[in-house]
Amino acid sequence: MNDVTLTDNGNRERDVTAHLFGVRTSYSFSPDVSLNALVQWDTNQDRFVSNFRFNYIISPGSNIYVVYNERRDNGDATEALLGDPLDRTLIVKLAYLFDL
Repeated sequence: MNDVTLTDNGNRERDVTAHLFGVRTSYSFSPDVSLNALVQWDTNQDRFVSNFRFNYIISPGSNIYVVYNERRDNGDATEALLGDPLDRTLIVKLAYLFDL
C-alpha cells in the first residue's frame, strides 16, 4: 500500500490522498517460460488495473512476449471488479537476435 499526500502552498491549498493496493507475482514454468502479473487498486480514482505478461525464450537473446492489460473504473470496488472493462490491450512482441 502506498499513501501519498500532496499539498499546494500557493494561492490555493489542496490535499490529495491516494491509497494504492497491489499484488505482483511471478511464476516460472521452466527456465524458458514465465508468467508475471500485477493487479492494482487505486482508491482515489476507484480504478482496478491488471497486467499479465507471458514470456517464452526461443533462444538466448530471442523472446516472444504476450502482454494483456485491463482497466476498470466503474465506481465502487464491486462494480470495478465485476463490471465491463473500460480498456483492454493485447500485445504480442517478438524480439529475435540475428546471427550475422
